[in-house]
Amino acid sequence: MGSSTRSLLLLRVAIVTLLLQLSYGQANNPIIRPQAGEILHAGTIYNITWTPNTGSDIGIELWNGFSVSATLGANCDLDEDNPNCHQVIVSTNNSGFYEWAIPANAPTSNTYWLDIYVPDPDINGPYYFMTGNFTIQKAINPHQSSSSASATLASVQSGNFCGRGHTC
Repeated sequence: MGSSTRSLLLLRVAIVTLLLQLSYGQANNPIIRPQAGEILHAGTIYNITWTPNTGSDIGIELWNGFSVSATLGANCDLDEDNPNCHQVIVSTNNSGFYEWAIPANAPTSNTYWLDIYVPDPDINGPYYFMTGNFTIQKAINPHQSSSSASATLASVQSGNFCGRGHTC
């Protein structure tokens, strides 16, 4: 077998393996909230929920088709600092619940999605579970204090945020 034929065969095996993992992961997607089509509001707290079905720790990433990290900061380490990805949290206990302070400066868009990453939970991992597209728009209450939203975001970014399943 020639080296180009062997390389092509290895590439096909890798693609089939990846497709099987993605299809298994999405068919058994444990993410409960947010749902596709849901509207979230910048500068508020949102409860991300899922069924913890594998692994003890997870990471959560926010994605969009444009550079969210330029506005929100914190590129995703696991995805080679992709600018279309914002790291919500690098690692947290797989408790099924995370209180997310949606950044007050999140650009309005209906093409956001979350990726919950389970690093190497077993011989078949790692796993990526993704939501469908949802919307983040500016808060509906025009009298909301931007300083309180900014203080909440600053607490999250500095690691001083205590949500259920988190310690400070």
